[in-house]
Amino acid sequence: MNNLFYIYSILESYYELKKQLKMQKVFRLPVAALGLFALLFLFSCQKTDLNSIPANNTNASTNDFSSANANENAVPNELLVKFKAGTSQSKKDEILSNLNAQVSERILTKVMQKFGDNEGVYLLKVSSAALDAISKAKGFGEVQYAEPNFIYTHNATSNDPYFSNGSLWGMYGTATSPANQFGSQ
Repeated sequence: MNNLFYIYSILESYYELKKQLKMQKVFRLPVAALGLFALLFLFSCQKTDLNSIPANNTNASTNDFSSANANENAVPNELLVKFKAGTSQSKKDEILSNLNAQVSERILTKVMQKFGDNEGVYLLKVSSAALDAISKAKGFGEVQYAEPNFIYTHNATSNDPYFSNGSLWGMYGTATSPANQFGSQ
């Protein structure tokens, strides 16, 4: 459905441009080639069926967390909970007491507010294991989602051989290893 909309808008733009350039016959061939290229590009795009991704794929996003993976990459005994919009404070307090949790922080950013989220996300400290608390929290209808407080990490190692062997001028400075007096400061 979305592809049809994009194709329609591209064709509409193509015909509008064609009308504007009708007097300039020189540009007809490049405009036609551009329109054909855009259509070929759109038809080459494929939808990915998320159900066909294997469960053991490390890049797959899932709501079920294995205990080994979550314990390695998450803060112990902490979870993030998002309540559904319109949940009363008394119901939130009841859920927190059932989870045996305390609110460490309420995360509500300006961007969240801009997009209509006035509830925010709650960072909870729980006395039990985070995964047990998550399974309990998902049992409440007022909880939109619950997940471990994952620790964000990234690999900042370059795979560019020219960068890592020092061939690029100016990439290393006095504060880097290897040190270079002429590089970035």
